[in-house]
Amino acid sequence: MKKIWFFILIILPVIKPSACFSQIYLKNTNPEAVYVAVAQYKGDAKPPYWTTRGWYTVNSGKTFTAFETVGPADSIGYWAMTLLSNMVYEGKKPLLVHNDEKFMIRNADKESVLKQNPSYEWRNFRLIKIKPGITTGTINL
Repeated sequence: MKKIWFFILIILPVIKPSACFSQIYLKNTNPEAVYVAVAQYKGDAKPPYWTTRGWYTVNSGKTFTAFETVGPADSIGYWAMTLLSNMVYEGKKPLLVHNDEKFMIRNADKESVLKQNPSYEWRNFRLIKIKPGITTGTINL
């Protein structure tokens, strides 16, 4: 019986945090650099919200840590474009970005945010299906 309580009180809290989060990487498999913006939906926040951030330059053959931690209620996505040929990796989720400089936009799915910041633009982000704590890996661009 002592072994069971030891596991519940000592071991389980150590194991559980690592089982609830995922790490996601983006690898540039193109012969040219790509610009990347990432998005994360914080579903456990009160109220929940989308955040976008970018721009990250990922050189050919390099890997970028897109998300250090993805919680159980989160959703994630990305939008990318190659530097020279302007090939776009996009999806269907419209979210805001700042086209000319580095950015971090909270409530990036809200029209009201665009009205307050007319320099922002909509991009259709590609969402990544994940199972937090299970899905950890690299997405090739």
